[in-house]
Amino acid sequence: VYFDALGGLSLKFSANRDNGDLQFRSNGQVTFGNTSAPLTINGKRYVLVDNLAALKDGINSNLSGYFALANDYDASADGVYSSSPIPRFRGTLEGLGHKLSNLSINDQTRGAAVGLIGVQADGFVRDIALANVDIVGGVAGMGGAITGKNEGTIVNSFASGTVTLLKSAYAGGLVGLNFNTVDNCHADVLTTGGAHSIAGGLVGFNVGAHGTINRSSSNGNVVAQTGAIAGGLAGATSGRIWESFATGNTTGGDKAIVGGLTGYNTGGNFGRIIASYETGSVFATAKSAVG
Repeated sequence: VYFDALGGLSLKFSANRDNGDLQFRSNGQVTFGNTSAPLTINGKRYVLVDNLAALKDGINSNLSGYFALANDYDASADGVYSSSPIPRFRGTLEGLGHKLSNLSINDQTRGAAVGLIGVQADGFVRDIALANVDIVGGVAGMGGAITGKNEGTIVNSFASGTVTLLKSAYAGGLVGLNFNTVDNCHADVLTTGGAHSIAGGLVGFNVGAHGTINRSSSNGNVVAQTGAIAGGLAGATSGRIWESFATGNTTGGDKAIVGGLTGYNTGGNFGRIIASYETGSVFATAKSAVG
């Protein structure tokens, strides 16, 4: 759907996926020719942006705001970012089915959270595709195409490309470190973790009582080095994985812990894997645990 000039749009849908949802399928999207056009979703007025610089500036001036992509955007002209374009966000980013392509970030600062959004502290990121990303993070960092660290909700989103983290880091195709919800998402990302890292095709480490991966998948390969923990979907999980799968190949180095779906599941009250599977190959070298 294309809106030219100041043609506006108002949408209302149930936020409970059991009673309905907003989804963009078969390359469906809503495109605006003018970022001044009115967009209202479930009673909230959204700010439309048509490039990454505008999105960055808008969010940095209102961390809890409501933003939407007016169109597809190719970030190759932006060059290589030295840190996450959006360091921290706690609002809502609605992609409207659009694609943000060729985002490149190289931030090897120790402990940095690296992705389109460094830390998603709350709120929602939804209905967005990040195509052909190139994300590089440093020692003890957190890295993923959408966010290094997620404490909010990521819905109906996709990523492709490469994510590479150095030693003792959390590397995920979509999210490095997940404390909340990843729902109906997919990654086709080559994810690489250094020595003693935790690396997963969709999520690096899915953590705790609220860490949930639901109806999601990965078909990218995962490669981890000596002493690492690696899984095709999640490197490690102490949270929940529901109705999800992985089809990529998972490889670890010496003394690694490697699994086709997840490398390590803590079990207990929260570490539950239900109605999920993997089909890729699993391999590691000397003195490793492989499953």
